[in-house]
Amino acid sequence: MGAPNAQVSPTKGSSFDAKGTHTIGNVRMGGGQRLKKKRITRVQLINLVRRVMGVGAALMCLTNYLRATIVTFQVLRGSPVDPRSFGTMEFELILGYIGNGSIGDSPLVQNILGGDTTPRDYALFLENETVTSTENCSAAELFNAEIYSNKFLRANFESVITRGSYNLTQLSDLELVVPVVDCTSPPLVDNDPSLLRVFNVVRRKSNPQDVSLVTTSVSIQDYRIPEANRMGPAIVTTLFSVSDMKTTKVDQHIVIGLDYAFTHEPLYEVYSLESVSTDGYWNLTSIPENVVVNPVKAVLTARRRGFYLGAESEQSNIRNLIWNIDKTSPSRAMSQWEWRGQPLIFDSWAWVHGIHLIFCVQTIFSLSVLALIVYRNVRDGKVWIGDSFASLSNSTLMVRGLLVFFSWHSARTNSLGNRACRPDGHVPESVWARRPCFQRANRPYSRRFPLRGHPRQSPTYCEDGTCHFQCCSSLLGQGIPSRNCFRH
Repeated sequence: MGAPNAQVSPTKGSSFDAKGTHTIGNVRMGGGQRLKKKRITRVQLINLVRRVMGVGAALMCLTNYLRATIVTFQVLRGSPVDPRSFGTMEFELILGYIGNGSIGDSPLVQNILGGDTTPRDYALFLENETVTSTENCSAAELFNAEIYSNKFLRANFESVITRGSYNLTQLSDLELVVPVVDCTSPPLVDNDPSLLRVFNVVRRKSNPQDVSLVTTSVSIQDYRIPEANRMGPAIVTTLFSVSDMKTTKVDQHIVIGLDYAFTHEPLYEVYSLESVSTDGYWNLTSIPENVVVNPVKAVLTARRRGFYLGAESEQSNIRNLIWNIDKTSPSRAMSQWEWRGQPLIFDSWAWVHGIHLIFCVQTIFSLSVLALIVYRNVRDGKVWIGDSFASLSNSTLMVRGLLVFFSWHSARTNSLGNRACRPDGHVPESVWARRPCFQRANRPYSRRFPLRGHPRQSPTYCEDGTCHFQCCSSLLGQGIPSRNCFRH
């Protein structure tokens, strides 16, 4: 007995070809098994592109979180930001009056002064290319008659000569003919009483025919003497003399009067510039007239601008500004006043921004899971990319938003101030890292911090307590002492 032979009849829609391959519909089965390729529809392609863009957005958020975390630690340590330029003041008229040759043959001396170098009892104001005045700059609405008076300009120059000639011996042979003011001077136009540049026409006492131009740049700044635990305001003056504009060497000198305007007049002393410190100060060494009576001092000085909340050591955004000393081109040294600064940001509450580290870890975990799933699908012959933000529900976004608001409140919006009070943003990372949660959160604060710290701007002092910017300077020629600088 034996079992009957089993036979399998082809099902409907299936068939066997000559090679014995079983074919069902359009699918071919057997030893040469092959599946029909599916075409990607337009909807699937659009969805794939959208998911790829989502991955890119997630990577961008991850980058912002990482940068914000790094900057958080930098701000906690008070690490200096890279130095940068804060603009150049242009003096547009002086070169046209000086010409390209010797000062004695310049249009200023020959045409305006008539070739006569007898000392005048007035100051000369260059109003435009053809018009000068002995009274004031008529086009300047904010002209300060006290600072730009002949009396004050002469007194300051005479003080520099009298107190600096012990070291700069060439000054003792100079006689002031007339102080010249360029009416396009940005400090004059903006009525900034802490900055002043004057072009002094001088002649030698031993040879009155030898005429030269002494340019003085004056700034009220802050100084520190770390070794003596001493600090305060100071009047800083740089000066150089030019007798021929074709020269390629400019010898600039620095004289400083410490504690001005707490002194009756500037107590100038000659200093040598050693270097620029890591936090943006000029590092100067004094050259005293008598070492026994007045020992050598190591002084740090800079024009400080910014604000602080509570205390400078708690939350602060300050720029230490110094100017570039040109030693090769007399025309550039006269017509330009370039300011460079070292931003200093310190925030003892920056630790609250560590929430970005938590967001960073969450994003890395989500992207890692997504990458693993995509890899497994690719190995199985599927092209599939999931939603990068699938783990972010509405409740998660709400929690993140509350955490960001808490960090802002704890830090008293100091990070927003860091970004708003500078031309190009000192620490934008902390702000940009929050933008996925609050796209418009920083707009109201940009109006609270209108001042950008540019040296050309006039100092601002608000008595009603609403101003977050306070100038840190005395007023030239008015005897007003320096006030508490970065008052909130």
